[in-house]
Order: sequence, then structure tokens, then C-alpha cells
Amino acid sequence: MYERRGGGLILSCSDESDLRLAEIVRELEIPVVLLDRELPVAWAHRVLVDHRQGIVEAVDHLATLGHRRIGFVGGTLVIRPGRERHQAFKAATVLHGLWDEQLVQLGPLTPEFGRLGAATLLSAPDPPTALIATDNRQSTGVLLALVGSGLQMPDDISFVGCGDVEALALHNPPITILNRPVEELGAEAAKLLLASLATATTDPIDRPVTRVLGSHLLIRKSTDFPRRAMRTAGAIR
Repeated sequence: MYERRGGGLILSCSDESDLRLAEIVRELEIPVVLLDRELPVAWAHRVLVDHRQGIVEAVDHLATLGHRRIGFVGGTLVIRPGRERHQAFKAATVLHGLWDEQLVQLGPLTPEFGRLGAATLLSAPDPPTALIATDNRQSTGVLLALVGSGLQMPDDISFVGCGDVEALALHNPPITILNRPVEELGAEAAKLLLASLATATTDPIDRPVTRVLGSHLLIRKSTDFPRRAMRTAGAIR
């Protein structure tokens, strides 16, 4: 990084707790745009996503349908998206009286963890009637776990995923998703960097810009009222 300095940098790291990374970025003294990340670099521009909005909409949607046990598969807390999504999920479920730490699985942003996290939740004595996955790769794993378990959406379980809008629309049933402005995120970061480079300076930026883009829930056919729980309750009565 030191030997091959560029004119500017768009940065998205996998671990914000790495203090050495922030030191390296500061020492570069070039325009920097942080892509949905938080680092102690005072003069860096930031393009962020409001992850809370989509998560709150998802919890509200599922709670309104009647779900009382909502499982959550998310990323670790060492990056901003993971922290925001987890905090939003906890706040929203607390508001609805649904918070249960046992229904939360946090781990790597991989299909394998998505599958293992979902399998762990589904094998519990009192499993969730709905699942939320907050990353596209984890969503793939959750879908594999649902297929392996034989559960049908939305008859047996409701699922809110995250990922490619068009691809998940082709799934049977089409998947309700947390819709993030991925393309807009990259475009805004590029605009900020080009604007910084146009000033023809490598001095630290006096007035860093922060832009926040929204996320929202896109409701399709993979979520519905908890039929399985209602059938079980009816059988018990």
C-alpha cells in the first residue's frame, strides 16, 4: 500500500477493530471514501447505508403477521453493517416484546454459516416461525438449510432474505428481502472520490462529507402469518 500509492482510495474493510488499518490510511494522506464502514480517520468521506430502516420494517412486518418467535442470522459486530443490523433487530423486537437472545446467530458472511446458523435455530426445542438473514451470502445458506429441513415457505416458515433483487424474485416462492442500494452505494463513493481528486490536493480534507442511503423491506411471497404455529396450537387445544 505504501509503495503503490494511488490518487485516492475507496475502502471497505472486513474488521474495523484493526487499529493498524486506520493508521495506514491516515499515513497515506490521499482522499479516502469509506464504503459503509467506520474508521477513526477524521478527514475521510463516508457513504453509509441506514441498515436500521430495513430491519425495523422486517420485524414490524413479521410481528404484524403474528410471528412471536423471529430468528436472526447476521454478521459479526466488527463492521458497521453487522452492528447496525443487530442493534436494530434487538431494538425492534424489544419494542414488540419479542426479544430472545437465543434466536440470534452471528458469524462470518458465508453461505456455510448461514446454513449452520439457520439449522441451529430450526433444531431448537421451540424454533422460530420466521427467519431474517441480513447478508446475501448468508441468505443462500439459510435457503439451503430450509430445503434440507423440508420446511416450505411460507406455509411452515416465513423468511426475509437479503441479496440480488431480481434473482430472489425468481425463487419459488419469490423471497421477501432487505433491499439495499448496492449500486447507488458504489456510485456515490466514486462521485465523492472524483470530486476530491478534482481539487488536486493530497492534504487532509477539511470538510469530510457523509452521505446516508436508505434500505427498505421489499415484501414478496416468502412471508405470511405463522400457519405452522397456529396448527400446533390448534392440535394442543
